[in-house]
Amino acid sequence: MAERQKGTPKQPKERTYTPDGSATWKQLTEIRKFGYGNSDIFRDFVDTALYALLSLTDNLRHPDIIERLKENKLTGTYEEQYMRLVGKYRENRGRPRGQRPADYFAQAWAVLQAETQHVGQDVLGEIYMREITHGEH
Repeated sequence: MAERQKGTPKQPKERTYTPDGSATWKQLTEIRKFGYGNSDIFRDFVDTALYALLSLTDNLRHPDIIERLKENKLTGTYEEQYMRLVGKYRENRGRPRGQRPADYFAQAWAVLQAETQHVGQDVLGEIYMREITHGEH
């Protein structure tokens, strides 16, 4: 196998998006290795996404919003709720970036947005039906 030349960017892995949300769920299942169950992971994923969006919206009123974002210094009730929820995952402390539950939540959020846009339908609901309620709702 030929070596990549120094400075040559690594090609991103091609992702397959399906209406059932498999790519998003794959990111979230990484959190199971820390001993958390599917229902908790799914609920916390939805909550972290909601709190992050609400925190951003709440902080938009500040004239220094760009600096706050760059320095990761958002404030307010929603930011506190987000930090409290992320703090419940003890693995977020001391693990390398990219291997923490918070990182998997963030990656799943990015994948969910791309997956939803690609398939043009509700992916989050499909994940809920398949992985949490097993089609009973």
